[in-house]
Amino acid sequence: GEVIRECSNLTHLTLNFSWNEDNISDTGVSEITRGLSSLPRLILLHLNFDGCWLLTDRSAEKIVNEIQKCRSTLTQLSLFLLSENMGDVSLVTLSRFLPTLNCIQELSIHWCINKNTSDDGCYEMTKAISCLSSLSHLQLHLYGNDEVSITDRVMKSMCTMLCSVISLSHLDLDLSNNHKITDSGMIDVSHGLSQLAHLISFQINLRECLGVSDVGVSHMMDAIQSLQGLSRLQLSLGLCIDV
Repeated sequence: GEVIRECSNLTHLTLNFSWNEDNISDTGVSEITRGLSSLPRLILLHLNFDGCWLLTDRSAEKIVNEIQKCRSTLTQLSLFLLSENMGDVSLVTLSRFLPTLNCIQELSIHWCINKNTSDDGCYEMTKAISCLSSLSHLQLHLYGNDEVSITDRVMKSMCTMLCSVISLSHLDLDLSNNHKITDSGMIDVSHGLSQLAHLISFQINLRECLGVSDVGVSHMMDAIQSLQGLSRLQLSLGLCIDV
C-alpha cells in the first residue's frame, strides 16, 4: 500500500495475491488498496484475490470505495474475488459501483458462486453491466459447484445485458459447474448473443452444466451462425451434450 501511494504516476497496476488462503484478511486488503486514490492517471487495474478464503464482504466494499476515487480515467478493470465468504452483499456493492465507470471499455469479473450467493446478487450485477454502453470486452466468470448454482433467472438477465451492451466485440462467459442452468436459460442467452452484431471473439464454458442438453446448445449454435463478423470461437461443452 505504501509503495503504491508513492508511485503516483502509475497508469497500469496488477496485483496478484491468489491462493494466499489464510495469509490475507480484510485488513490486508484495506492496506493494499488504500493507495489507489493516489493514482489519478490509472488506466488499467487488475486485482486477483482468488483463493483468499479469509476475505469477506468488507473487502469488496473497501475495494469498490477505493476504485471509485480513480474511476474517471479507468478503462480496463479486472477483479478476481473468489472467496466463499463473499456473497450477495458484495455483489450488490459491486452493482452500485459498476454504472459509475463511464470510461470502462474492458471488464473482467471472476466470482465464486457459494452458499452466500443467490440469483438476486448475480441478477443485480448483470443489470449493472447493462449500463456500460462503451464496453467492448467482457469476461464474466461465475463458477458454480456441486452444491450451489445460478439458475435460468440469471441467464435471462444476461440476455437483457447482452441486448443492452451491443458494442461488445469480445465476450467470454464461464458458467462451468452451474447445474441448475437449463435449456431455457441457454435459449435466453442465445437470443442476447444474436444481437451482438460487432462480436469478433466469443468464448463460453458450459462444462458440468448438467441441466443443458443438445436443445440449448443447438439454439446457441444458431445464434453463433448469425454473427457474420466472428473470427474467434472457443466452446467448452464437456458433459452437457451428447456427442
